[in-house]
Amino acid sequence: ITDLTNKVLNAQGSLSLVEQKQLFDQIDKIGGQSPISVLVDLTSTFDQNTVRLIIGKLERLREAIKATLAADEANHEKSVATFKAMIEKLQELEDEIRNDEEKSKVQLKSNENAKISETERKATNELLEKQSNTAREASEAQLEVATDNYESRTADRSRSIAIITQVIQLLKASEQEQQAPAAL
Repeated sequence: ITDLTNKVLNAQGSLSLVEQKQLFDQIDKIGGQSPISVLVDLTSTFDQNTVRLIIGKLERLREAIKATLAADEANHEKSVATFKAMIEKLQELEDEIRNDEEKSKVQLKSNENAKISETERKATNELLEKQSNTAREASEAQLEVATDNYESRTADRSRSIAIITQVIQLLKASEQEQQAPAAL
């Protein structure tokens, strides 16, 4: 059990998927229903120094997850800013297209040899407008997917932080209970 606990606490994200699977299989063999109950079961057999060490490592793990969450928030803000900049560029492109359309109209009126029909001009303008709309819709869809992914990762990390906080509280309470009988 001690080897298993040390492996979990010292790995800090460096375990491969196969090693993680093997580790969880070993935890399942211990008989715990949740990571919290497994840790409480394991730590109830440890001395106070080991429990303090585990609490310290869990607190560092919690802070590392919080830091990752903050980095993800910053990346999300960058993504939103990039998306907004892309929308502005698309708007500028649309404005340029409209300006070009106006220039074309003036040129067509002044050029007697131009034989482009009104229908063809409208079709060209509609095609350009559809292309602009399609690009905007694709950008909006990308933002929605990125936002959904961000919200999912944020929720997962928040749950992890809550579980780790609960484990720390339980371990601290267990440590206090162990100290209380020793004081009597």
